[in-house]
Amino acid sequence: MRGRLDGTKVGGSAPGVRARPGGPVRHSAPGLRPDPCARRGPGPREEKPGGRVQEEKAHDAQGAQGQAAAAAATTVTTTTQDQRPPYRLDDPEHGSAPLGPRVEHILVRRRPPTGTIAVSRAIASHLPGVPADFAKRLVDFGSVYWSPVPPPYNGEWGALREDVIRELGITQPNHPDHSCRRVTRDDDCVGYGAYLRVHLQPRRFPRAREVDWAASVVRATEHFVVIDKPYGVGVPPTVDNAEENCLHMTRVALGLPEGGLRITHRLDQPTSGIVVFAKTKEFCAYFNGLLARREGVAKHYRVLTRREVPLGTMTHYASVRVREKGQRTRTVMHDRDAAEGEARRHLCQLRVLGCERVESGYESEVLLLTGRTHQIRAQFGAIGCGVVGDTVYGEGATRYEEGRIERFAEKIGLQAHKMVITDEDCSTYFAGGRAEFSARADPWWRTGG
Repeated sequence: MRGRLDGTKVGGSAPGVRARPGGPVRHSAPGLRPDPCARRGPGPREEKPGGRVQEEKAHDAQGAQGQAAAAAATTVTTTTQDQRPPYRLDDPEHGSAPLGPRVEHILVRRRPPTGTIAVSRAIASHLPGVPADFAKRLVDFGSVYWSPVPPPYNGEWGALREDVIRELGITQPNHPDHSCRRVTRDDDCVGYGAYLRVHLQPRRFPRAREVDWAASVVRATEHFVVIDKPYGVGVPPTVDNAEENCLHMTRVALGLPEGGLRITHRLDQPTSGIVVFAKTKEFCAYFNGLLARREGVAKHYRVLTRREVPLGTMTHYASVRVREKGQRTRTVMHDRDAAEGEARRHLCQLRVLGCERVESGYESEVLLLTGRTHQIRAQFGAIGCGVVGDTVYGEGATRYEEGRIERFAEKIGLQAHKMVITDEDCSTYFAGGRAEFSARADPWWRTGG
């Protein structure tokens, strides 16, 4: 549901936000706690089930600041208030009660006295209990999006959009320059007709703050950087968290400028192991070409299961991004290819090179022959040998229920422990046309982590 300016609800997703009920548990950023005592006034209220909040007290001074900001409001928000308690952002180290992640939609309908206003002040001015310093931290955290014109919706949204387009002399309102994008600096100013989307409960990855990212670098050249990715941290930024990810943390640890690293491939958030970043667009294109051709790159994984896994080549045909009742969106494996009239299926192959008994189960050495989303996890789950800790495909899989808080595993029994690159035609990047990268650390189940 989304809100119109008149306070009524209409069907469809909120502007710029794709609804995803039952999302993962969310944690707030350090220090991101608005005043819990301030009364929440009318505000754009878009909530997705699956978040958490932390009950805590706030300083009186912070409450006074939030009320002063509300009194000085120069903008008008979009939906009706509800009877829920005031929102709070949780502490990543403690438990909390569910209220759902807060996503606020702000439409600047009144002209600021100075013509424009800083993003943090615009947020604080019409979200009671959210002081400007807290809003600025949200901007720094990558939790705020902005567009100079309102989204193309009917009603008063559409009328204001047309007014702003005329006033600013915009000839191509659908150009990417006018689309909703992440705010990167608080001194970016917004004016009449601007639209802001504010994620007040960004999903947290506390593990990112615990890792020595400089020590995780396996190899760094003028063309690329290879790291031993820790479990519990994603490779790219998320929609509401631009800091706690491998790309950002590695770039900062190496002192590289914004945009100094490029993603070439990914590992799942709970998976650890070898990840290659490109420093130049030329290497990025080259390495992506190797991966697309499925030649020259051998990826070796260690996999922990409770059951013994048969050796040899494992072949399945995958249906990707399948959503069935009672299940999360997942990759579904089949024993045969699609028949005529059925949806396309993708060939998935891996080779189990060895399987040995270890203290916590069975550890397999796997060579990935194709690359699909969740391939090893889905294929092992299909033969009844789910990866330890996997809540999607493994024995710990949980049933999805609309509106229920999801708790995704921070780590699973999967490590991309070695990558071998062979390309005799290209010695520019790899001496002798060959390179081998191995994870610096043993997997967590060997070290008791």
